[in-house]
Amino acid sequence: MSNRRADMSLRLKTVTFRHGGSEAARADAAMALADEGEAGAEALLDGLGDRDFRIRALAGEALAQVNWREVDDSLWAEASALLASALSDRDPGVRGGAARALGRVGGEAAVDALRAIAADPVESVRLAVSASLGRLAPNKELEWDFEPAYGQISDGQISDEPAPALETAGSYDPVTRAAGTGRDAQAAGRDSGGESDEPRRMIECPGCRRMAKPEAVRCQRCGSRLRP
Repeated sequence: MSNRRADMSLRLKTVTFRHGGSEAARADAAMALADEGEAGAEALLDGLGDRDFRIRALAGEALAQVNWREVDDSLWAEASALLASALSDRDPGVRGGAARALGRVGGEAAVDALRAIAADPVESVRLAVSASLGRLAPNKELEWDFEPAYGQISDGQISDEPAPALETAGSYDPVTRAAGTGRDAQAAGRDSGGESDEPRRMIECPGCRRMAKPEAVRCQRCGSRLRP
């Protein structure tokens, strides 16, 4: 019975997202779908193909809120391809939403797709691109002549300091890091003379956030380098 209720709830959210009577209702439904895991992500990806540009734009914005670390590899790859295609949409709202979503999906293909539209004629799209590239490739050299909404340009590079708006949206830090190697873990290592009885921890891919073996050089999912 609980599964049936969940299915009915998902269908209701999907219908409201695509055919809701008000823009606010559609936006609320889209964000609710982002919390529905793979099923919700699939419904939002379908929305990228809607005839209404407003639905396509909402789909992109909501896809930026999906937890892509918990999504199946095949759906992750599909999302990466569909969002990259949406970057060429005629509506700037759709392009901007897709750019923000790619910043969450991650992967080298996403970085390439975003860099390809870095000179978009619409400023809001360029700013969305800079924000996502700041998350995914903070050390990549940039040649843009505008001030990004994400970080600061310095010596041809963009910093990886997240914008406050992204922080308050419940974002997580995609910068390269190894799970469990924060300040507390480092301090514990020093206190114990650098030795630990714990098994080696997995490392997290900076592109798609999937966990990988500590000796891995590249991510098997997205191909990103796991070490500098």
